[in-house]
Amino acid sequence: ASLSSAQGLADRVAVKREASPLAAAVSGLRPPPVLMADHPAASRVVLRVHVGELCEEVGLSGEGLQHLLRVAGTRRYEGTTGDLVLLGNRYPAREENRRWCLERLHMLLEEAHSHEQQLQAAGKQ
Repeated sequence: ASLSSAQGLADRVAVKREASPLAAAVSGLRPPPVLMADHPAASRVVLRVHVGELCEEVGLSGEGLQHLLRVAGTRRYEGTTGDLVLLGNRYPAREENRRWCLERLHMLLEEAHSHEQQLQAAGKQ
């Protein structure tokens, strides 16, 4: 008798659980996926340019190169490798940081060319 009454109790509890509106609502739910934010370094860009190749490519003289390195600063020039290194981590998007680095490189090159032109103009006078 106790076995059948225990079985009947288990059946009634199971029916109550299934009939409960809260149980029906909860049974279909899954925990939300964990949304992990991008790592802060994921948007960081490092632009590394070999200065010798850059001078050949854009036609900078020795004076223009020296001026470019003075303007860029010692922290951005690696003397052992001869690379100019620009870091971009200002913006949350990687593409924006890439664009910022390229703009800085172009600004440095414009400044170096401008300095060369000033030297040439001063030499002709």
